[in-house]
Amino acid sequence: MQMFHCAHCQHLLCFENVQCVRCAHPLAYLPDLDVVGSLKPAGDEVWQAPLPHAAGRLYRLCPN
Repeated sequence: MQMFHCAHCQHLLCFENVQCVRCAHPLAYLPDLDVVGSLKPAGDEVWQAPLPHAAGRLYRLCPN
């Protein structure tokens, strides 16, 4: 099983989590990077992953 960590607080994440249980940042699977990543707001309904290899990519969350 692949392990993921929150980019904001480094807490261990499960694939099924939708937000970090420690810092409450929203989480999403980022298929272009093949990781589960924490997100921060980057505008109106647009989010950004604070990962170095995300290179400023923007994401939209799908409704659950």
